[in-house]
Amino acid sequence: MVHRGDIYYVMINEGKRGHVMHKERPVLIISNEYNNCFANTVNVLPITSSATSSKLPSHILIQGFGLSRESYVVCEQITTIDVRDIHQEKYVGTVDDENLLRKIINGVITQIGG
Repeated sequence: MVHRGDIYYVMINEGKRGHVMHKERPVLIISNEYNNCFANTVNVLPITSSATSSKLPSHILIQGFGLSRESYVVCEQITTIDVRDIHQEKYVGTVDDENLLRKIINGVITQIGG
């Protein structure tokens, strides 16, 4: 089972083009624990190491937690994936910093205008 805050390498948005994040990349699981226990899908946010990402308020800096370099959680590209696409051998780490998780969720709220 996956948990909120877990980071995995996952293939997302396969076949998409343009500015939508695609290809295998690290993603942060943000769906709630009840969903993660019982649903066949989870909500994730892609993570990028692109330095240009620091310019948007919905891009939250993340360092450590198994990531090899300074990266950004891209809060405006909420994606739903099937749990069968998550493989234990692609586990990166877990964001266990509650303040950072709150900041990331606030980035999502900022994006959707809450």
